[in-house]
Amino acid sequence: MNPKSLSIKDYTYDLPDEKIAYHPLQNRDDAKLLIYHNKDIKTDIYRNIAEHIPTNSLMVFNNTKVVEARLLFQKDTGGIIEIFCLQPHEMYADITSAMNKTGSVKWLCLIGGASKWKSGQILSLSFSINNNPYTLEAHFIEKEQTAL
Repeated sequence: MNPKSLSIKDYTYDLPDEKIAYHPLQNRDDAKLLIYHNKDIKTDIYRNIAEHIPTNSLMVFNNTKVVEARLLFQKDTGGIIEIFCLQPHEMYADITSAMNKTGSVKWLCLIGGASKWKSGQILSLSFSINNNPYTLEAHFIEKEQTAL
């Protein structure tokens, strides 16, 4: 899928805070499991996953890390600019090299509220990881029109 055919509206939905798991369960085998079979959806717990896997199934394990690609910046005026990082700029060999780079990194992004983000305006987002403070800045470089 070409990123130019995407819209930020395609990824906007209501997800209440109480539905988000911020930490894993102490006993991970008790985690909820969503089962889809023959157009029927039900839930179970992970401990019972073997009961839902057909015999002779091929299991593929994914050990990739999730990239937190949706960033919410609050402007000084209180307005919110949502930046959804799609892929690193073509100058990087792959996503790993872009993610391992420190300092400035260019990404192709979808912008929610783009009309409110003026050229030259720098957005700032502060956060901490393991009690180490970080600041992420977003600089408006150029805008490409996409067909919706």
